[in-house]
Amino acid sequence: MAGSVACSALFFANFYASAAAVTFLKDAEAKKSAATAAAAWARVPEILARIKPPTFPAQDFDITGYGAKGDGVADCTDAFRRAI
Repeated sequence: MAGSVACSALFFANFYASAAAVTFLKDAEAKKSAATAAAAWARVPEILARIKPPTFPAQDFDITGYGAKGDGVADCTDAFRRAI
């Protein structure tokens, strides 16, 4: 317990030291940062257009051939693992 209290105290000491070091952007920096973010978000449609979803062949598997039972009671996890 003492170790976790010391760890928590160290975490909060570091957290508050980091928070004290936070600086705020000046107007020009904030505008530049906002413009950079807007430009990045403007590229999202282009990026999404390049993404091609995977295709999977139309194929059926008889899971009972891998040991599954269709009784609604049995755990068929291993059968699914074998089938995959």
